[in-house]
Amino acid sequence: AVGMFELQIRNFQNPDGLLQSGECCDLPASGGQRCSARDQCDTFFYACLKEYQARVLPKGACTFGSGSTGVLGGNSLSLQHHDHTNGHIVIRFKYAWPVS
Repeated sequence: AVGMFELQIRNFQNPDGLLQSGECCDLPASGGQRCSARDQCDTFFYACLKEYQARVLPKGACTFGSGSTGVLGGNSLSLQHHDHTNGHIVIRFKYAWPVS
């Protein structure tokens, strides 16, 4: 079998400018703020297709493939629905897709 898995990012909000680890994306803020609003995150998306996991772990092999976008924007973004070049990830496969 041959096919593709497609993912289209439409909107994203990270108002506090935090990484998954909870750290600031870029420069720490001064004056008691958590993260600097001036230096926003460089937001991109990475998709990893794995075998089924009851609890999805962020590490490990991408058994069925992976793909990513380039940098799409800062802490918040909204992409036009007709723009399929930004925020679009395609992962091609050449094997039968698992049933479960």
